[in-house]
Amino acid sequence: MTESQNTTLLRVLWALALVFFALRFLWPGDTVYILDEAFMQIRLDEYFAAGTIPFSNSRGSSIPLPYGPGALWFYMVARLFTWKPVFIELYHLCFQILGYALFLRTLQKAYGRESAAWCALLVATSPLLFFFSRHPWDSTLYVPLGGAILFFLQKLKEGGREFPLHAALGALGGYAVNTHLMFGPVFLALATTLLLWNLRKHSLRKARSWALLATFSAGALLVLLPYLIEAARIAAAEHPLEHARAKSHWGDGRNLWWIFLRTTLFSSLFGARAMLDDLRAQFFAYVGQPFAFFYKVDIFGWVGKLAAWGAAFAVLSRLVRLRFDDDPLRIFASLAFLFCVIVYQYLNIPMAPHYFTPIWWFVFLGIALAIQNLRYLWRWIFIAFLTGTILVNGSYVAFAMVYLHKNKGARNMEASVAVSEQLRNLAWICEWGRSRGKTDVKIYKDAFLGEPAFDFLPKHMPECSGVTTTLVTDPHAADILLHHPRDSQTSAALVADPTNNP
Repeated sequence: MTESQNTTLLRVLWALALVFFALRFLWPGDTVYILDEAFMQIRLDEYFAAGTIPFSNSRGSSIPLPYGPGALWFYMVARLFTWKPVFIELYHLCFQILGYALFLRTLQKAYGRESAAWCALLVATSPLLFFFSRHPWDSTLYVPLGGAILFFLQKLKEGGREFPLHAALGALGGYAVNTHLMFGPVFLALATTLLLWNLRKHSLRKARSWALLATFSAGALLVLLPYLIEAARIAAAEHPLEHARAKSHWGDGRNLWWIFLRTTLFSSLFGARAMLDDLRAQFFAYVGQPFAFFYKVDIFGWVGKLAAWGAAFAVLSRLVRLRFDDDPLRIFASLAFLFCVIVYQYLNIPMAPHYFTPIWWFVFLGIALAIQNLRYLWRWIFIAFLTGTILVNGSYVAFAMVYLHKNKGARNMEASVAVSEQLRNLAWICEWGRSRGKTDVKIYKDAFLGEPAFDFLPKHMPECSGVTTTLVTDPHAADILLHHPRDSQTSAALVADPTNNP
């Protein structure tokens, strides 16, 4: 391929990537709003009412300690302006785009224009990243945080100012742990990477090395200290580690294999049929053949996984022999992969995709390195498989987006009912209650909806001023029966039927 042809190809890849990045802003009212999305806003209401700043969040399941308040701090900024879910989603989405931009800029600097262009389109069409970017959650914040950490590591490699960079990396790593404890092994990998980097560059016998590591630690501690004090207080009072789910799968090879696979979830569809995993039969019937076949069997995605694992094992094998790589990105990726596999296996972390967002970038880093280094026939085979992955991913994203929009969401707890449909229905229910002189409308819910939305949305909707909604478990005590259409197996639209109960 000539230089002119290669330049044209790269422009086409970037243009297509920009299209899929822009698609994230289409139909924002289709966003997920099930449990945590509303629950975080309810907690913010409590802190706003008390005039305090949060120092912790909800509790974990593997280790029943509260998470840090990082996500609440992030969404608190948006709540200073509005309560509306679509605005908060768009606020979240802008930071996702920033994370992609930092990450792809890092790849271009580290591994060249071609690696960055192919990875741009892979990132843009990744089903999990696409739908997570529209999902205002806590674990999705690891996209911008991960992009920023890699960006500053690359700046360190390029000879940037070491003390500010170590401070920034410490603050970002501390904020990431402060957002969710699942980032713990990745933070350990980041600290170890900086230790090895300083050992290689300055030797740990020099005061500068220790000063840099102290700067990193201070940056992390500055962000983490309020949460650590709160977590220590709770741990002393409740002894939550005694009730942890740790070790129940330690030594289970099958569980270890699934964790191993999920470290590379974000480049292809394998095990990551975003939003519609438990509705595959209905969705596959909707898309038809041959698309359903390629969605069932991840033929093309394996090359990206093998590239990432191969790059990680190459670095780890050198580290075992005390040979340090000169690329902090590769060291960080390899150690993050290793520590996540070990810690997640020990703690029996669930297999849900969002638990692996702290290393969403791992597989793309391996792919970028392979594009840079492969030559001749192997390179063209690799590119051909990446093209297949992009076609499968892109079509899945397009079909899933239209499916969810057409059906007002999905009848599962991954997508649930689109927030725009929830708002429309709650407005009608409140108006119905007001027209009948009811200040409290009792609702029996027979639909795929999370309860926290009923606590948060009506309290802020102007349409529900003076009217409250209460969920009841007995349909005979309800004023409204809320359900999906009886004449459809796929529509997640809401139907509100008055019961005429006294």
